[in-house]
Amino acid sequence: MANTINSYVMRIKQLLCLEEAVRYGSISEAAKQNGIKQPNLSSQIKTLEQITQRKLIFRHPKGVSLTDIGYEYYSTACEIKNLISDTENISLDSSRMFGNIKLWTSDGLASIYLAKCFKEFYEKYPKINLEISCSLEMPKIQEFDMALVFQKPKVKSLVIIDEHSLNFTLCASKEYINRYGMPQSLADLRSNHKICNNATYIAGWKDWKTVSQKAQHTTTVTNSSSMLLNLIKAGIGIGLLPREVKNMEPELVEIKNIAPELQAKFYLIVKQEGLQNPKIKALTNIINHETSKE
Repeated sequence: MANTINSYVMRIKQLLCLEEAVRYGSISEAAKQNGIKQPNLSSQIKTLEQITQRKLIFRHPKGVSLTDIGYEYYSTACEIKNLISDTENISLDSSRMFGNIKLWTSDGLASIYLAKCFKEFYEKYPKINLEISCSLEMPKIQEFDMALVFQKPKVKSLVIIDEHSLNFTLCASKEYINRYGMPQSLADLRSNHKICNNATYIAGWKDWKTVSQKAQHTTTVTNSSSMLLNLIKAGIGIGLLPREVKNMEPELVEIKNIAPELQAKFYLIVKQEGLQNPKIKALTNIINHETSKE
């Protein structure tokens, strides 16, 4: 018997119920957010499992998680949702494109690279809303559409769109240099100057870890790039900052030729099913355009 429109509609509904359950992490929350009864949404997923003869999700007290085969169906559901979303933008110019993009990054990358992209983005796409999350812990895959990360993703469904590098340099405020002088050597830095540090840099760079361990006056260690910048600007001590940050802060002085050259790669990633989403492509193009200027 040939498939009918009704049978396609039912299958799409079942797949979208699966996608919503995974996106919100639980069937009850997905039902609440969509204004339907929890048993009805759960029944749609169970029916899909019966039809496909596959177990698609694990149900546990904290919510739901995907099985291996369930992830394949979830990816298909995301593709269908994106296709439906794309129809909203057919024949629309950029000023009429609308919707939400969930973007994740660290506070450092957000302040250095993303903030300068947003002015151009909002001028071109004023009806697209950005939901920006900054944290040290990588979120669950269903919690973002795009991300800037320092490590290559290991999940097959995440695609690297582009990669860039941050070059780091030692910086101090003019106030600090006026008060304590310019370090003349690495030994002088370690013995006679105050150091503000980022725990991530200590853990990530062996050479900088060695410098940090021998420093006699570490004033502060933080896990926040924004806090580190503010400490250095306030004259608390000397620390590593991306050269791009130093160039944007006229009160900072670069301390050259006494510390090892340090560089960190970062990656712009999206989910496989989001590659053709026009909103995501629009933001990706602007981010790549801005970072290519560096």
